[in-house]
Amino acid sequence: MKILFASLSRIGDYIQHMIVVQAWAKAHPMVEVHVVVNDLIPMDLIRMNAQFQHFVLPRFEYQKRINQFNTPLVYPFWSLRKLVKQLRSEKYTRMVDLSLQTQSLAFLKLVDADFAYSEVEKKMIHEYLNPSESMHLVDKLKSVHGLEISPRESVNSGTQRLLFQVTTSDAKKNIDLARWKSLVEVIRADYPSIDLAVIGSRKEAKQLQQVFQMSEIFVCNFTELSHVLNSETKLVSLDTSIKHFAALFQVPTVEISVGSSHWIKNAAYQEGNFIISADMDCRPCMHSVACPYGRNQCQDKINFNELNQFVGEWIENSQLTRFPMVTIKQDGNLGVLRVQAQQGEKWIQKINQTNLSL
Repeated sequence: MKILFASLSRIGDYIQHMIVVQAWAKAHPMVEVHVVVNDLIPMDLIRMNAQFQHFVLPRFEYQKRINQFNTPLVYPFWSLRKLVKQLRSEKYTRMVDLSLQTQSLAFLKLVDADFAYSEVEKKMIHEYLNPSESMHLVDKLKSVHGLEISPRESVNSGTQRLLFQVTTSDAKKNIDLARWKSLVEVIRADYPSIDLAVIGSRKEAKQLQQVFQMSEIFVCNFTELSHVLNSETKLVSLDTSIKHFAALFQVPTVEISVGSSHWIKNAAYQEGNFIISADMDCRPCMHSVACPYGRNQCQDKINFNELNQFVGEWIENSQLTRFPMVTIKQDGNLGVLRVQAQQGEKWIQKINQTNLSL
């Protein structure tokens, strides 16, 4: 038997999808497992899951090159056709779409015209798109596929290193870099013995250098980052793939949730993380909808004076003056304590939406 899992969304989703794939492979050791991803997923991250054969759909390369004058008009067609033929030749017993998006559905139909979502998967899509639904993505997927997966537990053995992930690919989930700069400076002055760094990819380095000194920045890929993620490291992060990656190493994390970031659905799949969430009527907004304010004003609801105080107490493992949400394990799923104050009036109105479809 042979199965193909499709993970055709972002890096953070891929990291979470692979938790499901690994659990499925463990439950079905006699089945050969393949994974198809898009070209957003870096090769070093794919190599960390080398026990599964990967295929890459260069979707974003197609989009980039399609309008370039020196690209043959039929290049995307022939390249896609080659990949589809390769996947068809594998003669999969089953295909599973973990992305559950229209684009991944269309691609899998190219591989097998009879591919369709089950009724259980359709129900999951409907529930996950419902703004009032608060179940984590991994918990949704494990319930659909009948898997035993529990959230990891963060391991705190003190603080020798503090990392900051201060940029995301989604403008609605960002906070002005100047505010991060002030926080980093204060914490560095208060805790000079701690190895403190702002982390970023090579693509992000130029943006970070507009605010931070190069000596403050740890430019790394996932392989390089994995070498410093241990029980003596702590992470402060926006809603990024880095927090999901850090959870694989059980690194204690403070997650800053603004914009379309949901405090449960988008949280790192780990018990013991703290979540500081912007309390604003329109939050969390929809991923695919631009912020009507131009600049995401919800970021101003994150009080950096309180954040500075909290991070200091967290580093010292002292009693917390301000207690934000914390992730917990509830009946084997990921949940949070103290979520009731995070639902504004405009957010509550969203629960009345009934026309939710893929």
